[in-house]
Amino acid sequence: MKDYCILTINPGSTSTKLAIFDKLKCVATETIQHSAAELADFTSIKAQFPYRLKLVEAFLKHPANLGPALAKFLADQAGIPAFIVNGPSMDEFQDLARLTGKKGVFRQSRLHALNLKETGYQFAKDHDLNYHQLNLIICHLGGGVSVSAHRNGRIIDGNDIAAGDGPMAPTRTGSLSVESVVNLAFSGKYSKKDLFDLNYKTGGFVDLFGTSDVREILAKVKLGDSKAILYWRGFIYQIAKEIGAMYSILHGKVDAILITGGIAHSQEIVTGLKDYCSSFAPIYVYPGEAEMKAMEMGAIRVLEQVEKVKHYTGRPVWSKFEF
Repeated sequence: MKDYCILTINPGSTSTKLAIFDKLKCVATETIQHSAAELADFTSIKAQFPYRLKLVEAFLKHPANLGPALAKFLADQAGIPAFIVNGPSMDEFQDLARLTGKKGVFRQSRLHALNLKETGYQFAKDHDLNYHQLNLIICHLGGGVSVSAHRNGRIIDGNDIAAGDGPMAPTRTGSLSVESVVNLAFSGKYSKKDLFDLNYKTGGFVDLFGTSDVREILAKVKLGDSKAILYWRGFIYQIAKEIGAMYSILHGKVDAILITGGIAHSQEIVTGLKDYCSSFAPIYVYPGEAEMKAMEMGAIRVLEQVEKVKHYTGRPVWSKFEF
């Protein structure tokens, strides 16, 4: 294998993670947290671009690596390739997972695919197994929550984190009834943008407690705050319910349940989920996230020609049923 130097950039809903890998070794890494109040000043995700770009440029030390944009522009300036590895909208869903009861409306695959897939690969490696021969339920618990069903190396179903689907999360409301959303929309209190923001960045713990920091919620729980205790229990309950849904679509044949993401550092949530779900399958915890390493390894698999580059065409993997 050649020696590669790879920059990985991982913007999340509440943080920007950066790392440089040199010869397979992480030589520099930084996680920059963004408070809800800080991000509230931006009118859209796109509007955050200059702000986040400055963070990337500040992280890099060598002027040859600098540029006025993120990975693509930086790569173009240096004359090196840039790759996207298992982006949030990668689509491996089975067709049954796409259906809804409204004509012309279909569910989409949008989840924390990068960390979900890497956690599956890591579990398989740890147990001398083949990820592509396993049935797994993998949960990413961070600013958003993804619960996904993996069958033979494919994510066949999971909650749509961009559409408000699934459990509540630090910055997201989670699933709301259509009736409640319609009532909010016509209450005169919210614009369309307000409701989209509530769904994605100002809902969940931000709306309930004014913070997306789970450590602050847990501190309230430990002090006996009854509201915090109730919603923390509800948070665990909703994740467990989503795990149960994934268990059923895998026909109850699950090799393991994997819990990952920043919130997986919390022993309280791990204990709570084990209480609900340990009868389904063995539960393994991979606290934090392996997204920076996942991007590095994804790039290396292509550079070493273990995998082929998939060129983005703008055409979706799936658009509609032929009927």
